[in-house]
Amino acid sequence: MQTLHEKRLFLDANLERVWELITSLEERKRWQPHLSDAKLLYGNEGCKGAKIQLNYSNYSKKVIEHVRRGDVLVRLNLEYKIEEQRCLQVFNLSRIDENRTSLLYYCQQESPRGWLKIFSKTPLTPSFLDQKILEQNFERLVKLIRLEVESPLFR
Repeated sequence: MQTLHEKRLFLDANLERVWELITSLEERKRWQPHLSDAKLLYGNEGCKGAKIQLNYSNYSKKVIEHVRRGDVLVRLNLEYKIEEQRCLQVFNLSRIDENRTSLLYYCQQESPRGWLKIFSKTPLTPSFLDQKILEQNFERLVKLIRLEVESPLFR
């Protein structure tokens, strides 16, 4: 698999809140504006085996997200199969202290090979995993956490 993106963030939020932001379908819509609809098909959000149908406004196809590994409050592995290619997103979390969390994120892609690659109509990287869009999403996540920390409603 080829690594497309890797990012480390230090967030001013407790581990439980960061986990909720990346696993809750409703919370994900707050920092992923292209995520227009998300429907849990089965399983529990953020837990191994869960399947979620995602619709992105910047991607014409429905995307099925599989939670391949869900170590609660530690690691979340999400897999997407789009025609002949497979994408993997990994979120690794660790508690720095009571109100700070480290998030290591990376995205990998396995593209078709041989004749499949030559005749594939699938773009190399799905638009919802585009580096610029992912960077913007992470900026929104950091801003969302900053607003929550500064707001008296969340204290």
